[in-house]
Order: sequence, then structure tokens, then C-alpha cells
Amino acid sequence: MAGFKQDQVAAMDPTAMGGFKSNQIAAFDPNAVAGFKQDQVAAFDPNAVAGFKPEQVAAFDPNAVAGFKPDQVAALDPTAVAGFKPTQVAALDPDAMTGIKQDQMKNFSKNAVGGLTSDQFTKLPDDALKGLTKDNLGGLGTDVVKNFDDTTIAKLDPNEVKSLAGDDFSKLMTNVDPTKVTADAVDDLLPTGWELDKTTGDLKAPPGAALSFKTIDQSASANINETTLPPLPDLSKNLALGGGTGDAGGGVLAGLDKALDAAAGAGQYKFEQRNDGILNLKTAGADDAAAAFIPDTSKMKQAPAGTAPGVSQDATGAFVLTTDKGYQIPLLPALADPDAVKNQLPADSKIEVGTGGQTTISDLGVAGSDKPVVGMPSPLLVQSDKAPGAYRDGTGPDAKIEIVNADGKAQVITPAFKAQDEFKTALESFGVTDLKINTSGTIDLTFGGQQLTLKPHFDIETKSDGTSYPAGVTQDGDKFYFTNEKGERQQLSVVSAPAG
Repeated sequence: MAGFKQDQVAAMDPTAMGGFKSNQIAAFDPNAVAGFKQDQVAAFDPNAVAGFKPEQVAAFDPNAVAGFKPDQVAALDPTAVAGFKPTQVAALDPDAMTGIKQDQMKNFSKNAVGGLTSDQFTKLPDDALKGLTKDNLGGLGTDVVKNFDDTTIAKLDPNEVKSLAGDDFSKLMTNVDPTKVTADAVDDLLPTGWELDKTTGDLKAPPGAALSFKTIDQSASANINETTLPPLPDLSKNLALGGGTGDAGGGVLAGLDKALDAAAGAGQYKFEQRNDGILNLKTAGADDAAAAFIPDTSKMKQAPAGTAPGVSQDATGAFVLTTDKGYQIPLLPALADPDAVKNQLPADSKIEVGTGGQTTISDLGVAGSDKPVVGMPSPLLVQSDKAPGAYRDGTGPDAKIEIVNADGKAQVITPAFKAQDEFKTALESFGVTDLKINTSGTIDLTFGGQQLTLKPHFDIETKSDGTSYPAGVTQDGDKFYFTNEKGERQQLSVVSAPAG
């Protein structure tokens, strides 16, 4: 089996699949596994499926995964399911989920669990729900969590819920439907140091705990089609069961305004959160945004006891707002109005904002810029005397893009790395330390005792012949690149970090 290639596997008659044995399955090269199709997978004998290994499972095309049946899923080795990716999990037939067992569920990664749909989740056996652990329970999507009721909560392993990290626990608690999940159902599941007011549903986190708030419903966003943003918190809500209803003070958003008051004087600035989750900062009496941000959801936490409200700046350049309730929320630069930007781009162009604020524009519509670009917007909006449209100047890591909206307001974008998390993992595998992703789009790190800064270039490159660039960090002549798991590569420049 090790000799089979992907195209050979794809050409096999589905009826031949039933003749494979588990030891033969185990011998398939992972690259060859990628050739299997849905009807071929459906024809496997369940006993043979037991031969799959994690790296083989990871290689399956999501469309092929849809062919798995309940008895085949049940036969998968518990270690093999660790190979599943979110897109593969999402492609599984809901009925196939009835085959999941507790020891299998324990091995699903947090990212993979995020692929579960509501329909799939309802098909999971009670035994499988007991298999959700502190390491993957927090990966459940909010569309799944909002359908929880007291019965669902009771089926989870209480020790695993109590052991959840602060952000995973608060994500679970703030996104349930408070008409379905009662305070009594979760009162005995609080991690150490957490408090719950059973009357109001308000939660209080211990100092240092990572936080998550109710996720905004972006389906209500007015954004133009093909503009996507990461899941962002609904800051009109509170740290409470189901997010609460937003107290008279206006929820977390009012706390951010109090932080601004403490830093700049009462009433000088005010935040307004758009339907898509973007925070527009406005000066007193102004209708237009002066700056724009999104919360860095990976770094929100409870401040040390007694920390006063205010604004600070961390080592990455992010502004950190501390509310009157001690919520510390770092802010990342963002486009103030993706709709207005989209109007200045070609009709088929797409805007995609990553969790780190990195913003990908598929088609800038500028002569000489024929590839997708990714960058970090300056948070500040300035009045421009240029005609509405996109402008690109400079070269390499020093290039800049300016987008002028129809109202004359403009934001400047500088290059940023697209696959931040993947790049970070790749760099750390080389022994890199002190890695810091800056709001400017650059990355600072220490390697071999030397402090370096990695500066990205705007363009995202892909091969036109259907093949992929080599994954990871590579050198092509005198140029360095990072290629993500999608086969997209991005050039980078390496310079010595400035002293201090």
C-alpha cells in the first residue's frame, strides 16, 4: 500500500475498498490518503478503518470524510481522531457522530471540536459528551453552546468543566442561553476562584484569569458580502451567564468608556461598537470615527485586585483598557468601516480580518499589484485630499497602502503576516524565544542569542499549476519565505532589532 500515489488511489473502484484490511490501511502513505473520495470511504470495512493513523486522518479531503458511517467512526482508533481538522469534522455526516465514543472524544483537538455543528452535536451519545475535556471543551462553537440546556450541562464531566481555563470557562458560560441553562445547573461547576451571583447570573473572575465574553452575532452585520471578521465579543453584554442583558451602565462597553475617562478626562472620547464587532472611537460631539479597533480576544484577562481604570500600552504596541470591573482588554488596529473600503475595491475583491487584526484584501485593484495583500491598518483615520480609491507606494517591507473612502477619510495599511499562529509555531520549533507579534505587523524574536525583527512583505503568492510551495520557513535564492498549510507563501526580511 505504501507504493500507491494519490492519483492511483483516486482511480480505485469503490467496490474494491471493502477488501482492504487494517494492516493494509495502516501502510498507506498519508499523501496517497488525500486521494480517497466519499464513495470509496463509505465502502471501507469498519475493521479496516481501525488501521488509520493520525497523520493519515489529517490528510483526508473533507469531501471524502463525509462518507464515514457510524460503524466506521466507532471503529477508528482513539489516537487516530487526533488527526482531524475543523473542516473535516464539519464535513462528517451528523448520523456518523452517533459512533463517537468517550475515549475518542478525549483525543479530538480543541481546534477540531470547533468544527462541530449544532446538528452533529445533538447526535453525540451521552458517553461521548463525557469525553469532552478541559483541553477541548472550550473549542465548541457558540452556535453549539447556545443550544445547551441544563440536561446538556449535566452530561458533561464536572471535573473537566471545573478545570477549564478562564477564557474557555467564561466563553461557555457567557454564550449559553440563560432561558435554557440556569444558575443552579452551573453553580457547582465553577473553577477555583470564580464566583457566581445566582440571582443576577453575574460572574466574577479571579485576578489573572483569562476572559471571554458573549460572542457577537455577526449574521446581523450590515457588512457587504465577502467581508469576514473573526468572532468578536458583544461588549454591550456583561461577564454573566448568557451575557446578561446589559446592566443600566451599558455592559463592558461602558467600562471601556470609563477607562477612557480616567485617561483623557470625562466625556472626551467614547466607543461605539458596530454590528460586526468593530470598535469605533469617537471624539465628543463627532459622528465620524477618529480611530478603530477590535479586541484582542486571546489576551483579555482579569486585572489584579485594586487596579484602577485607565489606558496603557503593552510591548506589542496594543492599547490596553482596564475597566471599572477590572477587565483588561487589549485593542488591535482595524478598518473603521470595511463596507466603505470594499466600495473602493474591485467588485469581486474580498476582505478577511484575522484574529490578530491582520487584514487580507484579495484584489487591491491597483496597477502592478496583482496578488492578494495582507497588512495591519493604522487605527487612525485622517482626512485625505486624494480621490477615493486604493493607493500603493514603496517596495518590500517598507511599502504602504492607503485607502481613501468616499467621504475623504483614509487609513494607511502596512505589511503584516497572514498566518500568524502557524508562523509562530514554525519559528518556535527552531528554538526561537521572546517572540512578539507587534501591532505594526512585524515580529520581534530572539534566536541564537541575537535579537531580530522579521518584516513581512504585502503579497501572498500561490502556484498556478496546482502544486504547493514547500511548507514552513524556506529560502529561495537570497529571499526568505513562510508558507502556510494552504500553500500560500509570503516573503519576509530579517533585520537586527533596534537596541532597547
